[in-house]
Amino acid sequence: MYLILIVFSLTLSLTSCNQLTTSPESDEPDSRSVSELPNTASGTIAYESIAEFFLAASNGGNASDAYFAHEGAELLAQSTRAVWNSNYNRSYSVGSGDLYPRLSFQQNFIKAFNDANVKLLLGTDAPVIPGVVPGFALFRELELYVEAGISPFDALRAGTANPGEFISQHMADEVPFGVVDVGYRADLILLRKNPLTGVRNVRNPVGVMARGKWYSENWISEAIKKLPVN
Repeated sequence: MYLILIVFSLTLSLTSCNQLTTSPESDEPDSRSVSELPNTASGTIAYESIAEFFLAASNGGNASDAYFAHEGAELLAQSTRAVWNSNYNRSYSVGSGDLYPRLSFQQNFIKAFNDANVKLLLGTDAPVIPGVVPGFALFRELELYVEAGISPFDALRAGTANPGEFISQHMADEVPFGVVDVGYRADLILLRKNPLTGVRNVRNPVGVMARGKWYSENWISEAIKKLPVN
């Protein structure tokens, strides 16, 4: 068994990489950012959501139905589905092009930041972005970090210790979390297989402890079965 800390969908940031990756003249990625920015940002904390680029790129067209084909979308509340449809009708059906080059750039960007000792935070902007399902999208975000060349250890740290450090710096009244220590919030996940040999192993927990309360695999499975499937 393997015990790690887990933080789902933290989307606070000290530095937003999205603001640093485009040139002033266009929305195209500025390749200079990859080489110039990480060294100046060393020692800071940065947040970048790359799962939304992957999920948007993999929609296979501008049909809104594609958003609801992503993993876990059948469990979304009707209110979230309505927001997705609204966002799609207003803006997500506008424009065309291939987002995979943008995704590749974002992965190169976070790899450069990680190599420069910038502490990254996992996050997906779920559920406001159509196609980005809470929880499920964070699994994909974790995998995309590793596919970008970031070690499983650093990828997992981006969803555990780094967010805990960030919150402690900027929200001093919050109960500390992110590491296993006395006085820290007990948010843990128990896994059958070592996530350091494969981050996909976080998808198969024995159970989860949230704020000190234990939820077994069976409890989670039964709770999911009770959700209305859309």
